[in-house]
Amino acid sequence: LIGYTGSLNQSEYYSINQEIKELEHFISMQEKGEILFLPKGYLSLYDVKERLSFLKKKVAENDTKGALPTGWSVTVR
Repeated sequence: LIGYTGSLNQSEYYSINQEIKELEHFISMQEKGEILFLPKGYLSLYDVKERLSFLKKKVAENDTKGALPTGWSVTVR
C-alpha cells in the first residue's frame, strides 16, 4: 500500500488546500482591519468561516482514511 490518501485524488486535495490557504489569508487580513471584498460566491464573513471549517474537516477525514487502523503497522522488506 503506497501513496494512499483516502477518498480525494491528488488534484482535489491540492485544490482544497489551496482554497484553505486563500480563505485563511482573507480572514487574517480581515482580522488585521483590512477592508476587503468578500471572496466570490460568499455573502458574509460567517460564510467564509463555515466553508473554511468544512474544508479543514474534509482534509482531516481524508488524511484519516489514508492512515492504518490503530495498532497496525507496516514492515517493508
